[in-house]
Amino acid sequence: MNIDATRCLKLFRSILHECTTGAVEDALRVWEGRRFNHLKAERDGDETRVPASWLRSRGFREVCALAGIPDDGEALAERLAQIVATPAGCRDFLARVSPSSANGKAKRNATILECRAAGVSVMETARMAGVSPGAVRAHDRRNKAGATG
Repeated sequence: MNIDATRCLKLFRSILHECTTGAVEDALRVWEGRRFNHLKAERDGDETRVPASWLRSRGFREVCALAGIPDDGEALAERLAQIVATPAGCRDFLARVSPSSANGKAKRNATILECRAAGVSVMETARMAGVSPGAVRAHDRRNKAGATG
């Protein structure tokens, strides 16, 4: 069996991103006094939840090591501790990294508009914006001026 190291790093970086985002979301829930509703999560099919305490765990350090983060993520853990220390820090972090955030959508739309105006192909635009080619085509249809190829 041949293991591709680059793909493994990508996988663990993706896991780190998703778990870190989940942990910050959990910290924000705690700050806002909301409790996690396990029954609702199971009903909605969202059974995965990462508690904020994961950021201080051995599992976090292991994922950081597998993702190629220096010092097993010690500096990252310190920075994340600063982020989850305040509700504003949590909200700011989530606005920057969450694909569902308005800020994230605005950045994706700007990337699509810029690429399409420059004549970049649908496939390449989709790759650069982190969306599907169908989303780029739908964006083109909504914004006729930006449609090319």
